[in-house]
Amino acid sequence: MLNKPCTMYGLMLSVGLGTPISAAHASTCRPIVAEIQKIEAIDQVGILRFSQGNAREWASQSNRALCPGDVVIVPKTLPHLKLDYYSHLPHQQTLTAGERYQVIALGDPCGALCKFEQGIKRLWDKLWNTEPPKPTTNSAPRGHDKSQHIFTPLADGEGSKGKFYLFARDGAIPLIWKGGESPYRLTVKNAAGEVVVQETIESANILAEFVLTLPDTKPGLVYRLTIQSAKDKACRRDNSKICDKKLKLIVPPFPLDPRADQRMMLATLLADCDRNWLLEIWRQINAMPDSQQKRKAVGHLIANNISPFDRDIGLCR
Repeated sequence: MLNKPCTMYGLMLSVGLGTPISAAHASTCRPIVAEIQKIEAIDQVGILRFSQGNAREWASQSNRALCPGDVVIVPKTLPHLKLDYYSHLPHQQTLTAGERYQVIALGDPCGALCKFEQGIKRLWDKLWNTEPPKPTTNSAPRGHDKSQHIFTPLADGEGSKGKFYLFARDGAIPLIWKGGESPYRLTVKNAAGEVVVQETIESANILAEFVLTLPDTKPGLVYRLTIQSAKDKACRRDNSKICDKKLKLIVPPFPLDPRADQRMMLATLLADCDRNWLLEIWRQINAMPDSQQKRKAVGHLIANNISPFDRDIGLCR
């Protein structure tokens, strides 16, 4: 949808009074809502940009981006000029020789990629920059009651059939869970049903913890994780959100660049609507040096209050 902004009378008047022309190409702006279609005579097209002191600037082959309020000035020697808007429904504006056209704002300039990028930025900001809720001894992650169910906030409300996706590489995997009573028995089986890890854990804390090391981490391997409480050693859907939970090892969904901002990489994993990467995110964050941002991220994951399905994130439905 397209919405017209207030007409910039000062800009139009400055064009009529012969505002000086800058030799530089039109400078960058935000938000970009449209671009001039590439033509041979593009350098003859003028752009009047308010942020540059009303000085007219030339369009160019390399910088044809337009922002709301820009005034596009078509030379009289050019029969027509076309502008393409970045809107969900294709919108094109055709200008004629000598026309002065003011670029309008977009009510919804975002396409799918743009919305995905914005959602990731919101996840990034919430995970690393906002304060998590303070933990309480009686609190349970959303979707869970205060019963003896064994559950992990990293399951993000899913049932025991949901998988945890992990990078297929070596490294300790910290586990956290709530509920049940100590001692706990942790078991990991391979695809053949063979027990490859079995430990008994004593924990007097509300949040139980264990560091898991898998015997093999080749891509494609699938393990089954079981955590059972001393109070009820049965492994049923109605008494646990971790029983027979799969751990699936796959190649990372994008190249891992050690020089890149790891925080953005984790936000991108968190934005996956189809795969639960929370355990891998938890592993990556726990391996980071201690910092205020790290403590915030850990708090959010324990509180289970951040998800791409949240309305304020707007990524998944």
